[in-house]
Amino acid sequence: MNPENEESGKGYGLSATGCSGSWRVDLDEDLDGSEWRLQLDGPRISFDFVVRDLGVIRSAVEYLQAKQNRDNPLLLGYFGSNTVALHWDNEYPDRCFLIIGVDFSSTLHLTLFADDTAMLAGALQQILEELREQA
Repeated sequence: MNPENEESGKGYGLSATGCSGSWRVDLDEDLDGSEWRLQLDGPRISFDFVVRDLGVIRSAVEYLQAKQNRDNPLLLGYFGSNTVALHWDNEYPDRCFLIIGVDFSSTLHLTLFADDTAMLAGALQQILEELREQA
């Protein structure tokens, strides 16, 4: 569990999970149903953040599979007061960034290459299928 959550007393339960290649993604819901978190575990990244809404999972799959919208980042959610977004690189066509930051003056770019984006999209697709089965 995230130490930030331990301090706030919030508890989470696993709602759905997806695996593809070396990527695993877990979707957790807080116990009162007011917040969702994604845990991304890849070969070079382990990251946990609050998603803005469940619809962003489908949007992320489409964004990663389309490899377009290079001028427009996709807002996924929040890491504390910082935004979390996906943004395709304008320089290298097979590179996408997971960007954490408040503004462009203070950001962290985690690099996802073609194999990462394909596996991440596949794991997120499995989450969508699992959520559909639960409905």
